[in-house]
Amino acid sequence: GKLVEIESLATPTTESSYGKILTWVSKADQRVEKVDYYDSNGKLWKRAQFTKYEKVGDKFWRARLVSVVNVQDKRKTQLIVQNVSLKEIEDDEVSLSALEE
Repeated sequence: GKLVEIESLATPTTESSYGKILTWVSKADQRVEKVDYYDSNGKLWKRAQFTKYEKVGDKFWRARLVSVVNVQDKRKTQLIVQNVSLKEIEDDEVSLSALEE
């Protein structure tokens, strides 16, 4: 399918480790397919790929496998999503203190 490329640039005042992020989203179902992270010198640093999508509920797609490669030092990380919940949560449930509990 057709992909849309979204470019995000760090502003000079931000403390982001990344200078630029490119995100590819499928136009048909708005699924993130790939994200490239660039360092502050403009060199590709990390690439995340989202695969094994499954439909959750009647309209939401969720990747069950996220693979991240640091192209500069060749380290790889894989995240396997086992359970997905669509229940609504309150803002205070995702505060820093709540996540640290």
